Parts: sequence; structure tokens; C-alpha cells
Amino acid sequence: MRLQRSEDPGRASGGDVFVHSENSSRMLSNHGWTETEGDKLCADLNLGGYKNHTASAGSSDVWEKSFNCTGVKKPKTIWDCKRDKRPPGSQGLHLQCKANRVVRLGGPSSERCYGVVLINNDWVCSNHWDLKHSQIVCQEVGCGDAIHFNTPFIGFTYGHHVRCSGSDSTLGHCETSEEGQCDDGGRVVVVYCREPKVVFLKNGTSCSGLVAVEHAGKDYWLSGANETWNHTADVVCRQMHCGKATAVTPFPHVPSGEPAEGMENETWSESYNCSSTERSLFDCPKVNTAPSNQSIALVECSGNVV
Repeated sequence: MRLQRSEDPGRASGGDVFVHSENSSRMLSNHGWTETEGDKLCADLNLGGYKNHTASAGSSDVWEKSFNCTGVKKPKTIWDCKRDKRPPGSQGLHLQCKANRVVRLGGPSSERCYGVVLINNDWVCSNHWDLKHSQIVCQEVGCGDAIHFNTPFIGFTYGHHVRCSGSDSTLGHCETSEEGQCDDGGRVVVVYCREPKVVFLKNGTSCSGLVAVEHAGKDYWLSGANETWNHTADVVCRQMHCGKATAVTPFPHVPSGEPAEGMENETWSESYNCSSTERSLFDCPKVNTAPSNQSIALVECSGNVV
């Protein structure tokens, strides 16, 4: 037996809750439901804490039991709570959780730096949106600067209404209203960002050399101090269409004093921990610690681009 949210595209943090047993699927009763039960179920579903609940508008059969966590010491899951027989006529449960706010661009799988703006897989309405908001999104998803945005009409829909100030660095810091009807007849937001590029510079060929990130007209060295570079190098070579990595070496870089000729570039502000399966360096998880600028990554790949 297990619990499962109802599949409700665009509303990943809530929905009608069902109990599955053998070949049957019945809605969970909202009888006696409190914040205590809500917190436990939202945690079980990996959706953060409890936000609110209502009676479901659905017409599915309702399970004959209801959960009661009162008096139960430190239940690990909702199933550790008491299960009482629900009264006749109980309605189903529609649960809304406080899922961590995850911002992403929902575009084609081959593109990571443009697409419709989603917060926890919910639409974002075009109300109040401008290029400033787009810039915040592009920075938050690791895609550099915003190029432009548009607001396609998709028909009657609900979504988040977001209003950012000049000091906000993520959409999570912006003023966000509860999900409501989109104005302008139902327009959402599509953002186009300028993705950084990986390049080989100095002392190299088309498929080897010191690794840099080209962004907004400038080149930034990629730190060579990251101990995960054996995997990261494979991803860099793949992204550059250069086969597999054959060697990776930290090349000394003196950040202070007079730099050597051709070594004036700053160090890129991010380091990465790749698993060697990613398509792009920028698909890899970021390392939490600040990158060292004492060395630059020198990578050699098996291929050669003519």
C-alpha cells in the first residue's frame, strides 16, 4: 500500500491524495486532517512542509480510514500514525505543500538556457515581467545574461505572479503571490539566455590547452585545483566534440603581481563536479567551495577538430 499525489501538470507541490492497495485506488479522506498530519505527509512526498488543505472537488471513492497523528510520538511516516474509521460522507483530501522553490527553464531537452519559466513546475504569469526578471532567472539557472523574453498566449491558465526589485538575486527573494489566474488572457513567460561557452586557449590545439569559459565578450580561466577534474575533463572534451580526455594537469597561475603575457584573464567564479555523463560542463553540479585561482586546468583530449 502506498500514497501518491494525483498527477496535476503545472502543480507539482499539491493535488488530490490517493491510497493504492492491490488493484484499487481510493482518495484519502480529509476527516480530522490537521497541520500535524499535513507536515508528515508532505515530508513523505518530499514536498517540504504543510501549506494548506481543502476538500477535494473530485468524485473518486474515499478510503474507509483516516489518519490521526495526535498522541503518536515522533512518527517517521504518516503510516506510523493511527488509522481511524472515517465517518460516512467524508470528502477526499486536496493537499498543498510548501515544496522548495525550484526555478528552471522548460525547453527542449537539447537546450538548457531557454524555455518557459517554471517554479516547482508551475507556470509563471507574464504580469509585471520585464528584462530585469529575465536576468534574475538566467543567473539563477547558471545561464549567464538574458537576451530577451516573450509572453506567449496559452489560453486560460493559472500561475505564479512574481514581482522583483533591483536587489533580488533569485526568484525566491522576489515577492510572489499565491498561484492565481494569469492576466492578459493567459500569458506565460519564455526566457532566452546567453549560455557561456567552453574554449581552449594558449599552449594548445583545437582539442587541448588551458580551459577557459567565454562569457559576455571576456575569457575566464577555469580553476585547475578541483580534485574532480578527471571526470570533468571528459565532459569538457565531449562538449568540444573532441573525444575523451587523455590527460588533465593543473597549470600554475600567479593571480597577484604582474601576470605573464597572455595570462591576464580572471578565474571563472564556479567550479564543477561532473560524473562524466553530462553533455555540457554547465549541466554538472557546482562545487560549493570557491574555486582556487592558483592554477588553471590544462586538458588534452583524444580527438582533433580541423
